[in-house]
Amino acid sequence: MRHLRRAICAAQQSRHLRRVICAADSCAADICAATFAPPSKNGHLRRALINNGEQQGINLVRAKLADQAVRYYDMAQLMKKVVEMDNVLNEEERNMLSIAYKAVIRPLRFALREISPIEWTQDGTEKQLKMLKRYREKLVKELHDTCNELVELLDNLIPRAHDPEVKVFYLKMKADVYRYMAAEAIGGVVDKSRQAYQEAYDIAKDKLRPANATRLGLGLNFCIFYYDNLDMEENAIDFAKKARD
Repeated sequence: MRHLRRAICAAQQSRHLRRVICAADSCAADICAATFAPPSKNGHLRRALINNGEQQGINLVRAKLADQAVRYYDMAQLMKKVVEMDNVLNEEERNMLSIAYKAVIRPLRFALREISPIEWTQDGTEKQLKMLKRYREKLVKELHDTCNELVELLDNLIPRAHDPEVKVFYLKMKADVYRYMAAEAIGGVVDKSRQAYQEAYDIAKDKLRPANATRLGLGLNFCIFYYDNLDMEENAIDFAKKARD
């Protein structure tokens, strides 16, 4: 009986050893094939595309987390990376880009509105007024840099937007950004804002239905531009009537 058990154990060990040897041989063959096979022309490109796709997904997830955490500067920087890696965005990504940058810009505009009355009253010592002026300049620079960063991204997105509504969306965003800058007397942007609004409106009028939400939003902001930035109340009213009709 003991002899039989030893024979069975020996047979099992032999079979296990053969499996190990076969596995080792197979592994060695794979290594040799990988080492000596001619490189695939598309291998590096395929790996790069997969890596880019994974990184895009990671950036988008992080951007959504930043949105939920109310960390809009982080969200904007992550969406900037998304645009830099892929100049064609889907609807969700476009909205995330808009939400992120507008949420960064909004408090800067609010801060500038709040300190402007203090600046104009000249209430305070000369030293205090200088400090106020420097602080205002700091805020204007932050606004200028953020707006220009977004404009640069939009300039890459607009030429690749073949859908009329998408192109109008980007042009409207660009015009809005220039309008924000113009409100703080940042030079040379009023005409750029008007041109972007006009280009967007021409496309919207020709390609989008009157009740289209993007077209209606564009019309509203164009009216605000006429009223606030150009001080042309009658033009704003006339344009509002045309946009409504």
